[in-house]
Amino acid sequence: MDTLVDISLYITYALFFAGLILAIGAPIANMIQNPSAAKGSLIGVIGIGVIFLIGYLLASGEVKPAYEAFGITTETGSKLVGGSLISMYILIVIAFVAIIWDSVSKFLK
Repeated sequence: MDTLVDISLYITYALFFAGLILAIGAPIANMIQNPSAAKGSLIGVIGIGVIFLIGYLLASGEVKPAYEAFGITTETGSKLVGGSLISMYILIVIAFVAIIWDSVSKFLK
């Protein structure tokens, strides 16, 4: 029985990594074949990276005693968590503004 479980796990690992390679490789191959279509995607990825960088730079590196319960014991860990939260807040505001902008622009047409 253990041998059957081991074989099943190895097959599962192989299929997972094959899917992972295809999920990463197919878009990269498509970008290489058609770089003009990839420009919009790259702008989006760079934009999210810039938003995360802004959030990381605005985050405090202070490690409070309450953070240690969640395994955050370093200044870098604190900045990563704080930066992620600030980035999420920025993205929520951008989404809210986009929804309002869309509604107002449709109303004015």
